[in-house]
Amino acid sequence: MNDHPDRNQGSLTLVVGATGDLGGRVVRELVGRGKPVRALVREATDPSAPVDQGVEIVRGDMLDPVSLDRALVRIGALVTTAKGYMGRRKSDSLVSVDDRGNRNLVDAAARAGIGRFVFTSILTCDQAPGVPHFWQKKLTEDYLEASGMRFVALRPGALVGGAHDFWARDLKKSRMTVLGKSDVPLTSVHRDSL
Repeated sequence: MNDHPDRNQGSLTLVVGATGDLGGRVVRELVGRGKPVRALVREATDPSAPVDQGVEIVRGDMLDPVSLDRALVRIGALVTTAKGYMGRRKSDSLVSVDDRGNRNLVDAAARAGIGRFVFTSILTCDQAPGVPHFWQKKLTEDYLEASGMRFVALRPGALVGGAHDFWARDLKKSRMTVLGKSDVPLTSVHRDSL
């Protein structure tokens, strides 16, 4: 139920994870399409915040539901690329960000009546209970479905591209490093293709 009927009428898109590589690409793509963007950042002075792109910056944290409620005012769509595993902070984890944080984000979006929720998941997450970061994405998809909100879960395979991408460096040298079995098809997606 939408407790705040005036809040879901916004035209802004909130990007959660905007200071990361993939989230930054989402911000640049939206801005390039002329869409008004708000970025959720944990620290107002984060040097990765996309301030030079005309993006509205709002301070908040996925572990602070009150800050999420504030961030979602006048938001029509939400895109999240946030992840806790391999996070930049020691406190980031599957439990803190990928579980509690995502549940807080879903709950806040439901309260705000967000019309479009885009969640960055992982290919075959529903088939990998033994891979914790895959399985947590599946659990978040389940939580989104149970919320009754309309959502899209993007399930890319291995993401390539970016400053620390060893695949991209290999391709420039006309070679490709492959992890896994040789009979399993590769499902790589360039970050700019999402």
